[in-house]
Amino acid sequence: MEGIFSLLFAKLAGKNGKVVAIEPEERNYKALEKMTKLNKDIASIIPLKIAVYKENCWLDLYIAKDPSCHTITPYYDERKKYFAW
Repeated sequence: MEGIFSLLFAKLAGKNGKVVAIEPEERNYKALEKMTKLNKDIASIIPLKIAVYKENCWLDLYIAKDPSCHTITPYYDERKKYFAW
């Protein structure tokens, strides 16, 4: 379920805290936005449709059949044998 960890951390942050939730993939981002709106009275979550990486660069986002397995990893060729891409 997209956003479940964001909701958990927002609850831990409390009423005055904020959580920035990062999701680059469109379908998962829409689900995160929906969860954020449904829980706006419980927690302050700021959804961002971006990816984060250790360098300032362009990377490809590889979309897997399982929405929890999307990756920007440079080791895509090695990982694809383990997942249903």
